[in-house]
Amino acid sequence: MSLVIRVINFIVARASNDRQFKTPLDEVGSNYHGLIVYSKARWLSKGKVLSRFVTYLNEIRTFLEMKGIVHREQAETEWLFMFYYLVDMTEHLN
Repeated sequence: MSLVIRVINFIVARASNDRQFKTPLDEVGSNYHGLIVYSKARWLSKGKVLSRFVTYLNEIRTFLEMKGIVHREQAETEWLFMFYYLVDMTEHLN
């Protein structure tokens, strides 16, 4: 979850990154227009944040590569399995 929060904060916290990330989403007619920021105040937001992150995982990888940022975890099969399991569990809890 910490990697997801770091990536989302990197994209959303800087206006230029946020605009650059949203532009391709708008071009392909995405249902969503960006990422949701995680808040510790509401536990329900964790499921929505993870779900949206999974929806845009390929776009996020492409964006981070374009910015020259590499997270080894996103390429590891074991991390991806655990991540998808976490997403699935939070969706069932919500």
